[in-house]
Amino acid sequence: MSLLISLFTYFFYKCRRLAADINIIFGRLAHGAVSATETKTALTEIIIHPEYNATTHDKDIALLKLQTSIVVNNHIQPICLPTTNSQFFTSTLCWATGWGKVNNNDFSLSDNLQEIDIPVVGKKKCSCSYQSTPKTTITDNMICAGGKDKGICLGDGGGPLQCKQDDKWILAGITSIATPCLDGLPQAFTRVSQFQDWILQSMKGFVTGLVPFVSSGTDADLSFVCPADLTTTAKPPLNSNLSTTTTTATTTTTTMTTTTTTTTSPASALTTEFSIIITALLMLLQHIVVQ
Repeated sequence: MSLLISLFTYFFYKCRRLAADINIIFGRLAHGAVSATETKTALTEIIIHPEYNATTHDKDIALLKLQTSIVVNNHIQPICLPTTNSQFFTSTLCWATGWGKVNNNDFSLSDNLQEIDIPVVGKKKCSCSYQSTPKTTITDNMICAGGKDKGICLGDGGGPLQCKQDDKWILAGITSIATPCLDGLPQAFTRVSQFQDWILQSMKGFVTGLVPFVSSGTDADLSFVCPADLTTTAKPPLNSNLSTTTTTATTTTTTMTTTTTTTTSPASALTTEFSIIITALLMLLQHIVVQ
């Protein structure tokens, strides 16, 4: 069973519109071209998380109720929901997809669906990376991923972060905070496993199954210490009658970025299991058509 069960699909809140103004297209491969494999349906309801915070991007998720059910085929496939106890440890390799920018010098979006493999970044390390951007707070409702020279970019919002376990693809996150291309920061996604109860309650009787994602070993993020938090204190002199001076030194880190960009998947690869799944996911948001 999966998130795309019967009439429901996922969404991210920022692109808020009236349900009657939105059509959802599944199965399209090129951004501006109609595909023989695509299916279109209208919406009847948008269910927004009641505690969404537009300032912090916390709880950035919504559900869309489709007017008609979508028929699964070779080009449209569902993806599994993670259970609340799912574990996505640091360095777990996942895949992000989207239609966003591929570099900072081009303001246009990609014509073709992009995919990139990126590792999960633990909450401690991710929060450390964002210390210089005080307006962004990494919460327990978020999961971070990205590398020094690859990641998502502006325009990829709402796309999936998906991780494979055995023969199942599991939706770990939904793109929420997309920074400029390759700025050295990991990107933040809505952590879908945090919203199991809300999703099931909102679906009102639609039965679905969930899959736990299990990471092996120990999460390296548990022992991570942010360099900016490290301090050293001078030992007091042996003569306790003398006045003492305590000094604190703070270390900082500098992140260097490259100009490597995401690569376009060849059309032939879209017939694989992974590409079938990501095609279904991205159609949920990136191919919204305003009537």
